[in-house]
Amino acid sequence: MFCKNFKSIIEILNKLKEYSLCLYAAYTSRGKTKISIEVATRLFQKGGIVLVTTPITNTKKSFEENIQNYHFGNDR
Repeated sequence: MFCKNFKSIIEILNKLKEYSLCLYAAYTSRGKTKISIEVATRLFQKGGIVLVTTPITNTKKSFEENIQNYHFGNDR
């Protein structure tokens, strides 16, 4: 899958595999919500629990809508 955030997704996955944690900070409208969903989907192919925290209520709503509206894996 190729997208404009592909480089960020790969970098985050590598950091998570190496350190088991990662903080991704970027400016507004960079695509953080879609990046986080894509990373979670790649890490938890067989399901799992993903904790998402945000001080912005629109981001939480956007996260839920993105999961419903976009194809992030074979089981979506």
